[in-house]
This record gives sequence, structure tokens and C-alpha cells, in this order.
Amino acid sequence: MTRRYDRENGKKIHQEDLAQGFNITASDKYSKSYEEALRLVSKMSGGKLSVVRDLFNRIVFSYLIGNDDMHLKNISLIRKEDNRTFYYDGLTPNYDQLFASSFDISSVIGFLALDLLEEEKHAEYTECYQKYGFYTAYDFTLLGKRAGLPQAAVQSVFKHYFSIEKEMQTMIERSFMPDIMKKRAVVILLDRFKALKIRA
Repeated sequence: MTRRYDRENGKKIHQEDLAQGFNITASDKYSKSYEEALRLVSKMSGGKLSVVRDLFNRIVFSYLIGNDDMHLKNISLIRKEDNRTFYYDGLTPNYDQLFASSFDISSVIGFLALDLLEEEKHAEYTECYQKYGFYTAYDFTLLGKRAGLPQAAVQSVFKHYFSIEKEMQTMIERSFMPDIMKKRAVVILLDRFKALKIRA
């Protein structure tokens, strides 16, 4: 559940999702890569690295929890009323973040709504992906580098999630999901944490 964020003092706050930002239709919401999405967010926010890092963080989080539906319509930027520039202030609050893969154990590791890197649209993958068959820290580190993030910023995202791995597992186990979904969600989470610890 997300509290309404699109109104302030009774006035609508301007926002734009990335499908609109790319000037494509909703039916093409899976047609871009996260690399392209990060570059667009950088452009639309005037190069704010904090905004780029925010989206990078969300991509990593989606991978960890098995959310394979974070498409372009589920990523939006917001511009506050007092902003007189052409640039957006940042991302809207996170929404539609679900353990989507817990509905089907067949996709336990390695998949997201969009391609991670741009060349994957042409079935070109990193050597690390070809070696393991799923995304690892190597792929996400490369993604962050291409998005213009300092190495320290990328590593801080990894370190944050590694520090709360047990807490995330406990949250799943204490949730109101059916037991079978809890088990699937935990399997996905632990497998993807293992993947995120592979660096080469």
C-alpha cells in the first residue's frame, strides 16, 4: 500500500512515467532495458546522481525479491509545485513491488521485467551471465558504471542489502502470504542473494 503522493494542498503534482518519457505506448512498456531507463532518468532529472542511484537501488531490490514486473509504467518521476526548472525532482514513491515470482517457482533466479543491459535485446550477454545463466554482482556493477554511478555508490547498495538479508527473510516468514508462497519467496530471496555475491 502506498500513500497518495500526487496531490499537495489539493493541487495535482506533475509526474511522468518512463513510457511517457521514452514517448512510447503502454503496450511497449517492456521494450527498453534498465540501462536505458537509468540514462533517461538521469536526463530527465538534470543529471542528479541521487535519483539515478535511487532507481539502481530499486532495480537491485526487484531482483532480490523476484519482482519481474517493474516495467516502464511502474517507474515514474515527480516534479514539485515550486520547481521552476524543466527537470524532475526525483522518483515517485515505490509502488507495485511484489514477490511476483513467488506465484511460480519455475522462475527462481535470473529474470527481471526488462533486460538489464542494452545489448541483451540482441541476445548479447556478459561473460559472467553466460557462465552462470543469471545476473550476478558483476552485471549490476556494470549497469551502475554505465549509468554513471561511482563505484562506491554501487557497492553501498549491495552492502545495504547484505546487512538486512536476515531481516528480509524474517519479514517474509512473518507475512500473511500463504505458506507455499512464503517458501517460494524465501527460496527466491536466498538464491538471489547468493547471485549478488558473485563478482566474476
